[in-house]
Amino acid sequence: KLVLTSTFDDNSYLRQRLAFATWNQMSATHLPIGVDHAVVYADGVYLGLYLVSDHVDDDLMVDHGLAATGNLYKAYNHDANFRRDNNDGDGKATLADGYDKKAGLPDPGQPGAFADLEDLVAWVADADTAGFRAEVDTRLERADFADWWVLVTLIAGDDSAGKNAYLYHDAAGGGRWRYLPWDFNHSFGQPWETQRQP
Repeated sequence: KLVLTSTFDDNSYLRQRLAFATWNQMSATHLPIGVDHAVVYADGVYLGLYLVSDHVDDDLMVDHGLAATGNLYKAYNHDANFRRDNNDGDGKATLADGYDKKAGLPDPGQPGAFADLEDLVAWVADADTAGFRAEVDTRLERADFADWWVLVTLIAGDDSAGKNAYLYHDAAGGGRWRYLPWDFNHSFGQPWETQRQP
């Protein structure tokens, strides 16, 4: 249910929490991710200050009224884009490159495990402007995806523009794709390597 994230790379201890709080307040229709801070001890030994957040999984989807059987994908690298090419400009082995499947059926490794995601990527990559406009609101929760770009632009979340995202889809129920953010250690003027950026 909960994730403890070490923010050792952020002396302010605020960037991750502020990013999630901003997402949660941008729209009442977003799937919110609850966050707080906690001082952690184990067997009486101080371990530090951690960010406590909701665990993005099928239980969280159910908590927000979505189907437990929906597919949940995590974008773990910059190949997780909406193009037919990977981040290096080469053709992808599969259109689901860059994603892990965290929940849903078929299980990873089984035929069709990523079929709905591959269909989404193919549609975005191949649709012309008129076709995209005609179908976008039947395929996506548009506010989620538009606000994703607003958020990462606002907070200079460069790493979160191309990965560090969850996509949820209730393929069996015909629901629209949803977005949830994750991992903002490159934001507010500091990349994950901790240098400062203007």
